[in-house]
Amino acid sequence: WNDASTDSSLLAIPNGTIPDTTIFFVFVTDTNGCTDGDTIKIIFDVCPGINETESESVFIYPNPLSFNGTLYINGLKNEIYTITISDVLNRVIIKKRINGYLSLNESNDLHTGIYFYSIYNDYKSFASGVLIVN
Repeated sequence: WNDASTDSSLLAIPNGTIPDTTIFFVFVTDTNGCTDGDTIKIIFDVCPGINETESESVFIYPNPLSFNGTLYINGLKNEIYTITISDVLNRVIIKKRINGYLSLNESNDLHTGIYFYSIYNDYKSFASGVLIVN
């Protein structure tokens, strides 16, 4: 990939503010030494119809998070919320009811990598974003 990673997938993140356009490229070498490449142009745009969140008042920390650490959520009222953490393939890894923090000591499902989180209750979404685990 153009970021020198050798993973089979790449998380596409815009370079600037949305809307934005980014070009990614990949070169692949097979076991015979033959090389080929490809490029893709990704347009990041505002999605109409997506419910807006109150993410400016709610944030998580630390981010990046150490493996088996505690994830704190700041800015939530003293209520019960649900946090969903998904991997880059959109598989739900963790879905738990929380009240201000999430202890990852009890979960072996969150390994080093990039995840997406969403914090919500029965009425609306409060925050969503990217969570990095070291």
